Amino acid sequence: MAAPFLFSFLLYGIPMRDRSSKIDKWVRSDEDFKEMSWHDVVIHGLATSNEMLSGPDEEPRFESQKLLFDIDYVLSWRESLAERQADFWVSPATLVFEEVSNLNVNFGSKSGKPLLVIYAIGREGRHWTISLDGGQISFDSAGFKKYIRREPVLKSHFTYLSDSERGGFSFRRAHD
Repeated sequence: MAAPFLFSFLLYGIPMRDRSSKIDKWVRSDEDFKEMSWHDVVIHGLATSNEMLSGPDEEPRFESQKLLFDIDYVLSWRESLAERQADFWVSPATLVFEEVSNLNVNFGSKSGKPLLVIYAIGREGRHWTISLDGGQISFDSAGFKKYIRREPVLKSHFTYLSDSERGGFSFRRAHD
């Protein structure tokens, strides 16, 4: 699994550039989608959230469903091709898609380890596709919000935060 983290920008032609570690927006949405990069984002957890609106004697009716991801979001990076090294500024974040329908989840781990890594997120109208290391998640959604939960941590060679660096698993939508 080292290649996706360490040299993915070299091996797969993914353009990376030096960027600042400063958080300019703690909350981003689908309006910012074109400015955002999703490559090498690690997923620690995913959940669905919906509320049943019907009574006991009625057909089940649900409130709009949310799809939530607990992720390590790569805010910025610095690459040194001469050193064959990249440094990453990574923050724990919660990614929330609203009004989700037609959810299709299909993934596995190429390494056999329970590690999910996002390579890209694509959008066509209301249809979203999250491309993973070993599969994809696709669905229809009105849009998303991404909530940065903590200041970034500088990581060398990989984009994975430890439990202590990220404050454990969380779907919280506020920063420390």
